[in-house]
Amino acid sequence: MESGKVFTFSLLFLVCIKFFQSFPFSREFFLLQGVMLIIFSGYLGFYIYTKIISNSGFSKYEFSIIFIALFFPLYSAFCANLMFGQPPLFGILGERDWLTVLMGLVILNKFKTKKWTEKMFENSFVFLSWFSLLLFYGIYLLLDPTLLDRSFVVFSGFKGAHYKVNPYFIVFGFIYYYLLFFNKKQIKYLVISTLFIIYVVFFDKGRGLFMVMGLMIFLITVFKSRNRIKGVISLFLISLLLFVVWKVVSPEGENVLINSFKPIFGISSVNQTVKSHSINARFDEIDNILFLFRKNPGTILFGVGGLSAKWNNGFNGEFGYFHPSDVGVLGVIFIYGFLGLFVMLIHLFFMYGGKSSVKRRESVFYNSLEYFLVFLMIRSTLTGMIFFNPAVFIIPGAVYFSIKNWSYNIDDEK
Repeated sequence: MESGKVFTFSLLFLVCIKFFQSFPFSREFFLLQGVMLIIFSGYLGFYIYTKIISNSGFSKYEFSIIFIALFFPLYSAFCANLMFGQPPLFGILGERDWLTVLMGLVILNKFKTKKWTEKMFENSFVFLSWFSLLLFYGIYLLLDPTLLDRSFVVFSGFKGAHYKVNPYFIVFGFIYYYLLFFNKKQIKYLVISTLFIIYVVFFDKGRGLFMVMGLMIFLITVFKSRNRIKGVISLFLISLLLFVVWKVVSPEGENVLINSFKPIFGISSVNQTVKSHSINARFDEIDNILFLFRKNPGTILFGVGGLSAKWNNGFNGEFGYFHPSDVGVLGVIFIYGFLGLFVMLIHLFFMYGGKSSVKRRESVFYNSLEYFLVFLMIRSTLTGMIFFNPAVFIIPGAVYFSIKNWSYNIDDEK
């Protein structure tokens, strides 16, 4: 029975965050997501109806989930129609991913009625972490990238073959087992956490992910060590260990990572300008955004809305190569304005409202969610993921809120 709940939640989770977006069978999952969005829309109507009938009202957090699920698609469609003349229907359909946040309502309802428990959520997150780790290692080690479609694998001068897979659960897996190491004081959990971080360093090789993961390692080590000095020393030793493993496994691996950062600073080993298509594209995207801001200052506050790729080729049709997610929070302001940021900040305020019990604070899974949410917020400054794929934040946020505010004795789950 419990395994069935874990499977159901895990499948919904994967579909909501578009985990298989670039996989060869992504079309089938997009169809599944479309069916799920229709079901979520019906569920929203049923949820509101039951609240009215029972006269129970909405919590502020519940209301904020419903509000952002409806506000952002409608608001974005309105702004895009005003700025570019895009028909509202295209704008709404282009922002349909916001409906996936309604999964948060499902989580709240299931947890309040004790149909889904903290232990079930923990098992699901851990299962998805191992599923991702084994799947991605298998892809990198066993597949021949030259035989695969370019929608799934790209070739970079710095990284070599790079698969378009989502390291979302890899990050959670590292945080979870790294916290278990501090909680249980058992070296096996440090070894397991290393398996996850090795994937980030040796296989993903993303600049932004590498930097944010480094920051998270520092924060967890310092704040979870009872002795801060020992924590810093432990951090140094872990970094040294990882470096040694790096040199043994891939003597030239350091050059790959170091070279990937050089385009940011415009340097190379021969003191010449390094040309990187990804960096140059981002500068072009920033120039386009700043030009539009100067031309229409009001867009800084209200945004321009999102363009659907199905209408005149979307932003690419307006500006050439252009993806707002490439420039992180600047892209968010471009689409939704500071008004959109303010709306999301209110949602975060309601999510973090209330106090957790001491017993909950000692829960490794609960602490893992705390640090994972921090990671997602920091990462979003570089990618805007909270806005451009909102389920990645709303789902763990709803689990976090449920555990924190509707607690019952953890022993009941054992």
